[in-house]
Amino acid sequence: MQSVKYASPSKYQFGRLGLIVSGRIVGLLSLVLIIAMMLWYMEKGKRGKLPRLRKLAVIDAFPEVVGRATEMGRPVYYLLGEGRMDRPMDMPATVASFAPLQYVAELCAKYDAKLHVPTELAVAYDISYELVRSAYLKAGKIDKFDPTYTVLYVGGYGQTYYVLNSMWRERVAGTFIIGSLYHQAILFAEVGARAGALQIGGTDTTHNIPFLVSACDYGIIGEEIYALSAYLSKDPIPTGQLAGQDIGKILAVILILGGTLLLLAGFDIRRLLTM
Repeated sequence: MQSVKYASPSKYQFGRLGLIVSGRIVGLLSLVLIIAMMLWYMEKGKRGKLPRLRKLAVIDAFPEVVGRATEMGRPVYYLLGEGRMDRPMDMPATVASFAPLQYVAELCAKYDAKLHVPTELAVAYDISYELVRSAYLKAGKIDKFDPTYTVLYVGGYGQTYYVLNSMWRERVAGTFIIGSLYHQAILFAEVGARAGALQIGGTDTTHNIPFLVSACDYGIIGEEIYALSAYLSKDPIPTGQLAGQDIGKILAVILILGGTLLLLAGFDIRRLLTM
């Protein structure tokens, strides 16, 4: 039996002993720059100088969906998907879906549309409940907020079955499918389409984006969900993060184009990239 060789602890110490690994210094510097830009934009936002964000065209469709539901006398569903707050891969999209939820709740309170927000996790339920209740309270229509229906906790794995059955039974008029979505994406969108609902769908799980775009009337594609949240919330933290990430994307494009031009000009940039 061969003995297993373990890496020496000195490999993970500072300086020449291996913490800063050759070949990754350029990536490290880029990461530090992006984080610094995010923090800088956050601080500017806290001082009241928010970066200017482009308005997404889908925002104009939100009142259209709610207004249609009011005219038809049928409910609006806001679906967070799994609404997971305990997994790093799902939490960002779930958190980003709360700002659009508050906006939809304000529109429903304004236009007297019936809103239903079913969710399966306790943390997402608590946040959704307070956001929606606050929107109705702000509009002076707290009597329209039904604590047994408007925001409903559906525990366990029964949320998908509950949502599909209730969407069809109530003939939902409008659906917002925004959050961390997996197999539920096409199920919700298909049932909503068959019920005749006007639908807006968006997620950052890339393998489900095509289903939502094809089955919904309006799509929020990938990172647009974070831009939508920042635009609606006017919160300096997500807005600063978005602006800092955009600086990183611009930097990546500059490096790609610059490196391509240098290679075409005959310069060997491999030594720089392996620093």
